[in-house]
Formats: sequence, C-alpha cells, structure tokens
Amino acid sequence: MNITFDLATVLVVGTALAIGCLVYRWMAPATGTMSTTTKGERLVAAVTAAAAAVAIGAYAVNGIKSVEPPSERPAPGPTATRIGEAP
Repeated sequence: MNITFDLATVLVVGTALAIGCLVYRWMAPATGTMSTTTKGERLVAAVTAAAAAVAIGAYAVNGIKSVEPPSERPAPGPTATRIGEAP
C-alpha cells in the first residue's frame, strides 16, 4: 500500500479531525439535564464521524478505481468439479 502526504490527504484528515471535534462538543450535555451521554459515548460518536469523513473524503479525492476482478483470473467462489447425480 502506498501512502502519500499530499494536499488532498491533509485536507481530508483535517476535515475529519474538525468533524470529530464538532461532534464531540455537540453531544456535550447541557447544564441541568438529567439524561446525559458519557464521555465514552461521545468519543465513540466522534471517532465514528471522523472515520466516515475519511472514507467519504478518500472516495471524493480518488474515486473507485476498479471493483471487478481482472479478466485473466476466474471469479472467486466455489466451482463445480463433477457434474452428475447428487449424493
């Protein structure tokens, strides 16, 4: 796997960190409320939002190159080795 640190990478990671921080602060409990989220729940939501931002940003920057297997290889999966009656 080749990782390059170009401008697109910096922008995607910076955006992901900003979104994670915003989600963490947005989920902070208001003063005087009885039902609150814990720090762990807020952290999980922030990390999830940051991971989603990285995934969407990587797709937006690079796109999907190919999702089909090369034509010189057969597709993965079971193959029939003998045709006949079922046992």
